[in-house]
Amino acid sequence: MITIRQVKHGQGHRYLVEGDERVDPAQPLISCSTIARYTDSGGGDGLLYWAADHALATGKRDGFRDASKEAIAIGNDLHAEISEHISTGEQPKNHSALFGAWYSSMQERGIKWLATEMMVYHPDLLYAGQCDAIGIVDDEVTLFDWKTTDGLDKRGKRKKLGQTTHAAQVGGYWLALSSQDNAEIPIPTRLAICYVLKDTLEVEWRYVSLNRASDAFAAACRVYNSTKESLYE
Repeated sequence: MITIRQVKHGQGHRYLVEGDERVDPAQPLISCSTIARYTDSGGGDGLLYWAADHALATGKRDGFRDASKEAIAIGNDLHAEISEHISTGEQPKNHSALFGAWYSSMQERGIKWLATEMMVYHPDLLYAGQCDAIGIVDDEVTLFDWKTTDGLDKRGKRKKLGQTTHAAQVGGYWLALSSQDNAEIPIPTRLAICYVLKDTLEVEWRYVSLNRASDAFAAACRVYNSTKESLYE
């Protein structure tokens, strides 16, 4: 029997896999989301402006830290509500407005859920992660990822959603799923990121190119592995 568990590692987390002779059970595997960040060739300025805006708004140089923690907490709470619903078929008591928006969007499409918060790993590329959900929509087995964000920028204009790192991340989950023999869950044939918008209470669906996303993630793995040690002699 194969077991995967998440463990703390520095400021983040990694995964330990037991029961697969191809993987050292004492070797913590890097997370899929960490590797996906290696596909981001830009966005640094945007993060700096975001941090500066929070500093100006709060008068605190590290005001962005509180904002980041709050955003993470909101995302985690929504993930927990969604997982509870998929697992039990019931809506959580006193659920959030974000869950209500998500639930309405899912109900419109009549999704049949197959799994939620599913741990996966790749025995050769040596990474692991946790898929948000797998379900059947429009007769296709679909791998889902939930993201919480604002839909409008500070000028009230619609943001363009669909970051490269997000697509690469679900590509990594798909690669891990396709590397394992799991008779209970069929390998997804489609990837979807659902952005749950905190300010407008809407859900924006973005379908991801399976081939391009998995190729991008595999390339990010190569970059990560080649830079684990110093490139200087």
